[in-house]
Amino acid sequence: MENETLKNFITKRMDAWLKIASIAQENANEHARVLALSAKSDIQAKQIRAMFQIVPKVTHFDNTQNQKAKNSAPKYNLSQEEQNLKNSIGNIRLRPDGRLEWRKTIDGVRYNVIEYPRNFKRLTAKIYEIQNAIKDEQRLQTTGKDKPKISHRLCDLAESWVQLNKIGKVADGQYKSAMSMHIVRLTKGIKSYSKNDIHLFLNEIKKPSAALHCWYIIKNTFAEAYDERIIRHNPVVNLKFLKTKPIKGMWFNLDEQALILNNLQHCKISHEIRFYIMTGLRLKEALNCRPEFDRNRIWAERSKRDGSSGYVLLSPAYSAQLAQHWDNMFKLKPDQYARHFVKFIESLGIKRQENEKPIHRLRHTFATNIYYLGADDKLRSHQLGHKKTEITNDIYTDFELYVTKESILALYGNMYPEY
Repeated sequence: MENETLKNFITKRMDAWLKIASIAQENANEHARVLALSAKSDIQAKQIRAMFQIVPKVTHFDNTQNQKAKNSAPKYNLSQEEQNLKNSIGNIRLRPDGRLEWRKTIDGVRYNVIEYPRNFKRLTAKIYEIQNAIKDEQRLQTTGKDKPKISHRLCDLAESWVQLNKIGKVADGQYKSAMSMHIVRLTKGIKSYSKNDIHLFLNEIKKPSAALHCWYIIKNTFAEAYDERIIRHNPVVNLKFLKTKPIKGMWFNLDEQALILNNLQHCKISHEIRFYIMTGLRLKEALNCRPEFDRNRIWAERSKRDGSSGYVLLSPAYSAQLAQHWDNMFKLKPDQYARHFVKFIESLGIKRQENEKPIHRLRHTFATNIYYLGADDKLRSHQLGHKKTEITNDIYTDFELYVTKESILALYGNMYPEY
């Protein structure tokens, strides 16, 4: 009797201990699940589950709920037209919630479209759109007549080269005119042009500067096509096209400079003309320069060649004079300054040379003036933004025996800095 009582007591106590242990285990599992759900990644969640030795909680749904939903879903009877479309398209089924669904896997990609039966036309439109897009993609991947072709016409390749390399630079207007007037005639494929064809084409261009720009475009277009393996042989790599000889006497001589300076008060752009003579900047560079009047210099952002930007020196006298008028200068467009200057020198009776830009002659005048004032070649080349001093000496500097430093100082006084 005592043994049975002791046995019952131990059994009840063991059941209580097991119940307490199961509750503790459930609490630990729940705590671990909360930590796993709040984990920042799947790897961290797996580590938490492995630490507490639990299995992710899985909710088992009763299938009777789905069966009830199927029975309670509104019935929709497809019309004969919709039934025919359904049979022709295929893979359209009626969902338990009463909506129509089209599901299909193509090339490992799953497509799914769901619409209400009243929007059956919208459903079929979406399906046809997906199918047409898949057909177009498959057609592009095949090698055949439907594959899009890239134009290898010489004029198209030249146009793309100009757009990438020359638009936005100083001489972009000249390259645009060369493209629109001459290069557009090269409509055949780039492979069909020979060395003689290019040589004859360049000789037909009467204007030397236009022929030079066309030659520069064609040469670089062929070189780029060769690098891109569009052509196997570059026919113009050894073609010698002579550059136009630099025109001598591009600067305004002392008499012309005196005539210009004495009549500046009658010109609408008098301050801008004096600025070009004193700095030698290009027309567009002057519009983007940054003056530093306290240091008697101007920062010029060169747009024709990278790495050539730098300072242009000013004399204290001209720096003070320029500071007074700076806010009222450069209010017009670049082309307007060129037209005003042409009218101005024509009114003074100064003759223009063939194929010249009169306002660009002010840059040659600056280079020649500071040469006679004693500036060395390296400084002049830097201030003009040239890559080599030979360009400054051979093209931009004119030599006259009668011109001296004293004659320049007599004309400009202390407006130029001391070199």
